[in-house]
Amino acid sequence: MNKIIIKIKPLYRAIKNFQRNWRGFGGTPKGVSGEELDFLLAHAKQDGKFLEVGTAFGETTKALAKKGYVITMDPYIADENGLIMGYYKEDIIQEMFKNIEGKTVSFYPLKSEDVYEILRNDIWKRFDFIFIDGIHTYEDVKKDYRWAKALKEDGLIAFHDTHMPEINKFIKKYPDKEMKLFATYGSTKIYKRKEEK
Repeated sequence: MNKIIIKIKPLYRAIKNFQRNWRGFGGTPKGVSGEELDFLLAHAKQDGKFLEVGTAFGETTKALAKKGYVITMDPYIADENGLIMGYYKEDIIQEMFKNIEGKTVSFYPLKSEDVYEILRNDIWKRFDFIFIDGIHTYEDVKKDYRWAKALKEDGLIAFHDTHMPEINKFIKKYPDKEMKLFATYGSTKIYKRKEEK
């Protein structure tokens, strides 16, 4: 979009809201689609402990919090125009806090690897479900995958946007070889630990 329009925040927000309501005009969804979210929730057990990498607007966080306790993280790194996924950083953060208010959620405004270093002595075999939807590069997803060590024995780990080349490349190298594909829907794949022989 034109850099001048981006600088005029009320106009840019009006255009983004129009696009969001009329996706056929180039709007982008705000995170996980409704059907994929239903798919995730169907595999997240009630009263579970969840970890989410990539909070964004907090819509997935809010949904998971209805089923249990969520630890979520997002450093909210904006581009040179102050945008994340085409939205102003402050708008995303404001909506995220609105979505998690009053929920059983612990939010960390940090990168996954930084939160891992903070919590690593307290996380082993703690989580029932881990959802990876952070920075979509091979190296960042590899860092996020360290959280798999924190899964309970019967826990699940899900990756979003697996159709993207960097994530797909990572999936083929690690979870596909180390874990068992448990379920898939759209661009989301869920893995489970392989049973020990």
